[in-house]
Amino acid sequence: MSRLLDVSEAVAAVARRWRASWADALVSEHLSHEPWVVEVALRPGERSGADHLRVPAERRRTWHDQWRELERTAPSGVGVIRAPVPLLGVLTPLPALLRVEGTQALDTFLGSHGGYDDFALDAARARRLLLDLTEHGGSANASALRSLVGLDDDDARVALDAVAWLAEHPDLSEHTPRSLPIPGAHAKWVDQHARRLLLLTGRDVLTETMHRPPVAHLTYVDPGYLATGGRRHDAWTAGDCHTLPYEPRLVLVVENRDCRLRLPPVDDAVVVEGGGRAAATLIAEIPWVRSAEKVVYWGDIDADGFAILDSLRAALREASPTAGPAHDVVSLLMDAVALERYRSRGVARDRRGRLLRPSSTPLRELTDAESAAYAQIATSGPADVRRIEQERIPVEDVVDALVACVARPDDETAVH
Repeated sequence: MSRLLDVSEAVAAVARRWRASWADALVSEHLSHEPWVVEVALRPGERSGADHLRVPAERRRTWHDQWRELERTAPSGVGVIRAPVPLLGVLTPLPALLRVEGTQALDTFLGSHGGYDDFALDAARARRLLLDLTEHGGSANASALRSLVGLDDDDARVALDAVAWLAEHPDLSEHTPRSLPIPGAHAKWVDQHARRLLLLTGRDVLTETMHRPPVAHLTYVDPGYLATGGRRHDAWTAGDCHTLPYEPRLVLVVENRDCRLRLPPVDDAVVVEGGGRAAATLIAEIPWVRSAEKVVYWGDIDADGFAILDSLRAALREASPTAGPAHDVVSLLMDAVALERYRSRGVARDRRGRLLRPSSTPLRELTDAESAAYAQIATSGPADVRRIEQERIPVEDVVDALVACVARPDDETAVH
């Protein structure tokens, strides 16, 4: 049976197409200089004149009047294409398609017929930005245009200036991301907009610029060394020459700075501040980490903490040609027993009060006891605790667990 689309329904169909494809449409017109065309069938489902006549006469008259009026008032580029249909033996030209040719006509048509009621787009601004982008040497593509239109005018101007500056400077090797002298850009602008610049220029600025060497901050906690009055806090910088005042038998990797700074004296130990999954590679390339008798990781009992443990364990299980042989990583207070012991100190919301999300990331380096804890806090089902932050654990419990860790056999990979 025929379904007759009235003007409002056809406008909604055009608006849906425009909402989904406006950036592609503007880029296509800009590059090809050919108008972007949208066509909407006005009699979907109709196969014959008999189908048309099954529609109630009053409905047909209203429909005809609507489209006749639109034909009379339509802006340039908007038209109704008619097709002959046999009605009671007479070929009658009926509205068949609404055709909108060109994005400017489409913008005008939607603006005058309520097509922007639930979707706002300043198409004229988008065209100007696209023109500016190409004039500044940027990449004319839909993703770049969407990224640029999403900025306010001031940020868009900085982005365009960045595109122009990069076009004039093919070699960034003497700069860090924060030292690039892009007009109007603050020091952190490139770091914040690196993905946008990749869309706008096709260049990965972060890989083209000079990088700061990664640094691992550490604290000496051996009581014999501390009695000498030597420095307690230090840093290990990748690629630099560095000799520790003593070779640690125990290396404890933590995530929280407070935990590193407040740990009491522990024989032959060094505490390293990890810095997340990205730090696993750095720590795995430190020779005195691999030469220690025990490498212990202590992090939050949450999805991120277990993911970091998984990454560090995987990194150290591979021998390094420069740092030394493979090494196991023991976890500290990060299994199902610890989860139950400190459950009352856990939370289910982040610092902004938002519910912490579950995690479905498979972690293949965890032990059974660690996996049991991970399953409880990362479950997609209800969970009263999704995070126990390591600084909430009593420091005396940590020291006791470390002492037990040193006394345990090397093949045990979890201490609780």
